Amino acid sequence: MAVGEAETPMTDWIREEFARERRAKAVLVALVRHHEGERLNRTILYKAFYLAHLVHMHRRGAALTDWPVVKMPRGPGVGRGPQILQALHAEGTLSERPGEWGPYSGFEYSVADRRRAEEYLSELHPAEIESIVEACRMIKDADGAGLSRWSHEVSRAWNKAKDGEELPIYADLSDDETAKDLGDRLKDAAFHLKNVL
Repeated sequence: MAVGEAETPMTDWIREEFARERRAKAVLVALVRHHEGERLNRTILYKAFYLAHLVHMHRRGAALTDWPVVKMPRGPGVGRGPQILQALHAEGTLSERPGEWGPYSGFEYSVADRRRAEEYLSELHPAEIESIVEACRMIKDADGAGLSRWSHEVSRAWNKAKDGEELPIYADLSDDETAKDLGDRLKDAAFHLKNVL
């Protein structure tokens, strides 16, 4: 802000929105960083973002971010995800390279600049990193189609919403039966994901 400019509700909103987006970027970069060594396309990245939020809420009772998760045809997705990923690519933090997965094509993501990635990671609390690492561990070796099927089975919020709507993802943890079922899945996700996939 220039000297002499007054704070306004608009500048406050812009600052808050920038901070929210920066936090979503940090989580996406952390997911890419901790998923290295495996093919990571947008579908897998979106499901990992959704899952990391559920893991963190289940373990810590707190939201990982307040960035919107929206209904997409293949399951929960990151609100304005393509623009955020493109921005991370344009600034040099992530690389995008074309890839194919069966009949689908898209981009694979990896860390392009470790220094920039570490700047984003430094903004996250160690407990948040633990939740992200756990989400990456849970989806290790999974493919996008299998993760989409899994998210369709688990997410009541996704099943009730229309395409493009923001999902109240924590509703997937809200009642005792669902929370217990998802909690059991989170405790031994490798086993449960392998059965679904």
